[in-house]
Amino acid sequence: MLHYLNVGERQYGDRPVNLYQRGYWEFQAVVQGACGPIIPGEPPVFRHRRLWVFGPEHRHGWGAAPGTTARIVVAHFDHVPDLVRDWVRPGGVRSVGLTPAQTTRLETLMTALRDDFHRPTRLSAMRNEHALLELSMLAMKQVAGRTTASQADHARRKVSQAMAWYAEHLPERPGVADVAAAVHVSPSHLRRLFAQVGRGSPLAAMHRVQVDRACELMSNAGLSLTGIAPRCGYASLSSFSRAFSAQRGVSPTAWRSRVRR
Repeated sequence: MLHYLNVGERQYGDRPVNLYQRGYWEFQAVVQGACGPIIPGEPPVFRHRRLWVFGPEHRHGWGAAPGTTARIVVAHFDHVPDLVRDWVRPGGVRSVGLTPAQTTRLETLMTALRDDFHRPTRLSAMRNEHALLELSMLAMKQVAGRTTASQADHARRKVSQAMAWYAEHLPERPGVADVAAAVHVSPSHLRRLFAQVGRGSPLAAMHRVQVDRACELMSNAGLSLTGIAPRCGYASLSSFSRAFSAQRGVSPTAWRSRVRR
């Protein structure tokens, strides 16, 4: 999910961004001018045409030479493809250089997302995912070689299998123990696998699947909220409303009204 998006000019030299930890995966690029992240313990380096990828909880600010202006694009996502996750790691940072053509494409891509970010439609989630994949491929362009089977690959496969099984059995309201049994591991081992691939706890991931499914179903005007709740694994409409509001910050009714508009 896209949590933050901005495209525009910045005077980081005169108005730097102070150090703070971001809660999401951050992609930020300078498409005109020069700027750079301010990282504790490292000398600042201001770059032209550069894309940075920061893992969650990375602490940094932004700076530039005094009196200069840089044009930047920035987006925060709550997830990234596994290959990017392995390359950057939560709390880490990577960067790659950009060609003039790539900076033009990047600015065009992120500018086109602004309407979806501020006025979401049924297609917005797909457009956001498309932009995330394009950003990820651009960031990974300098990573050479093929990935090999490893313990991390095994963990990712098991986690993917677990979430796929859970999504298929939502109306039955399975718990963590049921999901673990379905992929032939213990609940404690399933929790370790989720932690290993950086997905948080299985329970938190399951709650996200429930809300994501609810969003899909609420795009169908013929379904009532009372009918949607059990399909997403909620015992009652009130529990559905509480869980949805906690994750999305709005009630299901308000979310559906916004999408319809």
